[in-house]
Parts: sequence; C-alpha cells; structure tokens
Amino acid sequence: MSSAPTIVVLGSTSGQGRGVVRAILSHPSLAHYHVVGVTRDVDSSTAKALLNAHKDSGDRLRLVSADIYDRESLLKAFTGAYGVFAVTSDNIPGKSAETEEDLKHQLEAGKNIVAAAKEAAIEHFVFTSLPDVAKASGGKYSKVFHFDFKAQIDELARKELKNVTTLLPGYFFTNLNWPWYCRRDGEVVRFCAPMSKDTECEWADADYDVGVFAAAALAAGPTKTRNKVYPIGRKYSLAQLASILEKLSVKTEVRPSTLEEWEDATVAIVGPGWRVDLRQMMEWTERCRRRR
Repeated sequence: MSSAPTIVVLGSTSGQGRGVVRAILSHPSLAHYHVVGVTRDVDSSTAKALLNAHKDSGDRLRLVSADIYDRESLLKAFTGAYGVFAVTSDNIPGKSAETEEDLKHQLEAGKNIVAAAKEAAIEHFVFTSLPDVAKASGGKYSKVFHFDFKAQIDELARKELKNVTTLLPGYFFTNLNWPWYCRRDGEVVRFCAPMSKDTECEWADADYDVGVFAAAALAAGPTKTRNKVYPIGRKYSLAQLASILEKLSVKTEVRPSTLEEWEDATVAIVGPGWRVDLRQMMEWTERCRRRR
C-alpha cells in the first residue's frame, strides 16, 4: 500500500460512492490522497468501468473486495486509512423484503461499518444519513425504517468515533426512474408520486451532489466539519419538475397515485416488508411540507 493518505469509499461502483470517488480524485485540495474503492466484486463490469473512468489518475485509485455484512473484511479495507465515506443500502441486492424484520439488515451493516472504523482508528468518517422520522413526528410515524435506521447508525457513529460528518440528501432524482414516481404513458411523462403537485421536497443528484459535498467535507477536515450536518438538495415540486421537462418539449402530466396504488406498485418490486414504511414516508413528507 502507498504511504499517501487514503480515503476508503464504500459502495464505490454505485451512485453515491461512484460520485465520491470522482469528486475526491478531482478535488485540488485532495490531490495528495489515494482512494480505496470498496465493492463486492472487483472483477464486475461496474468495477472495471470505474477503473477505466479514472485511468488518468495514475495509481491513486484501487479497488478492494469487502462486504458490509462482514466486519472483518471491512476492517481489512479500513486498516491504514485516514478517512471513510460510508453509505448503507436500503435493500440487499437481489433480495426482496418479505417482512419488516428483513429491513433490519441495514442496522447490521451500519454497526459493522462503525465497529470496523473504530478499530481501524479512522480519523474522519463521512456518512450519508436521513432524518429520524419517529422523533421528528413525535412518534406519529414510527415505521419509516429506512430513514430511522440511518439516523440510528449516524448516532452510533457519533458515540463511537472521533470525527463524524453527516450528509443529509433529499429525494434522489434517480427515483424518477422508478414507475411509482414517474412513468411514460404513451407520449406523456406522468409524475405519479402520491403527493400534492405543489408540495416542495428536497431533490438531489446521488452521484454528483453527494460527491461534491463529501469531497468538500473531507477537504475541509474534521476540525471544521466534526459533528456538522449538511443538507443536500434543492426544493422542487412535482409541478416544477414537470415544467422543466415541458421546456424541453416533453409532454407531461402531474397525476398523483393514491397511497394504496403507491404501496401496491412498490411492494411488487421491493417486497411486502416495505408497505408501511413507504406509506408513512409519503404521509410524513406531505404533512411536513404542508407545515412549512
């Protein structure tokens, strides 16, 4: 391993991690850092594409195989590193959630990541989290697990690690690739998430925006960013998103689904264990935005 300071990036071949790798390698204040990208399969097509995209970075990027459900593999990847960019996935690739209990895999992964970072004495830990909806709603919405679990992991990291910086992105624009958010009906693009057309939410680019913020936090260093929380996103309503496409001569329609239609469409893909989680997420989003 090079003696240059190293930043480990989890999920390096996915949206957030891929963007963080690119942002670190291109940030002028981080030019002396090397990047270790963590992925499950270093021989996958996405891993090869990542290396090819940064072939001009010399030896500053290398990939290692590790699994967020395997603490020892994470410790091996973290050992000797200065910093870690950490992200946890809502889903286990290739698996659907049959029950709410299945969603707890994210907590397991988070505990492994924090424990490995602590043992490896990581100096700067940057984590993408989400709000604790149960706390924010006074217990009214207590089953938005994929938000609350990230918040719990963030809280654990702040207790166990020396320097933690938290990024708080909004809805990802890539969600619009999912038919329960947006789909094409003939020549018309229909925005169909179950929220009022004028409800404004924070939207962010999982790749570009998260990468820029993560690299900026790492460049600023823990002295300036320790225990800070940085929201990421710009506010758009469904009507505003539709208007943007209209300017590009794309026919659009904002016709929200009912919560029942939303639930049925999502659980058909991600599993019935998500039904209440996603319903409460939308209920909370709508209620929270109305109160502003």
